[in-house]
Amino acid sequence: MNARVALAAAVIVLLVVSVALLVHVAGGPGPEARHDWIVRELIDKGHAREAVDQLEALRRDADPALAERIDRSLVRAYIGVGDDPSLSVEAATRWHRRAYELDSDALAPIPRRLVEQQIEAER
Repeated sequence: MNARVALAAAVIVLLVVSVALLVHVAGGPGPEARHDWIVRELIDKGHAREAVDQLEALRRDADPALAERIDRSLVRAYIGVGDDPSLSVEAATRWHRRAYELDSDALAPIPRRLVEQQIEAER
């Protein structure tokens, strides 16, 4: 009887280790969970610049549905970076323009006007 219990315990330990190894090899949480973490831990906590880098990298391999969610999050992140008061007007406008290119309605009136003026000047 003790041998069967020991064998069952060994099999359970082996299964747990195997599942943990598979999760580790597969890259941990999926891209949706990664996106949610970036939004929750970076954008929502005011670290928009770091979020931009990670979201842009995540977007490269995203399926269309996730890419759409990432684009919405990128708009928030671009606006967050562009709203940094330490940036020059030109630098802020470059960040706001990136948001505008994804969703022109997301910008407040003044940044939108500056971006539209920049676009008009380039024509």
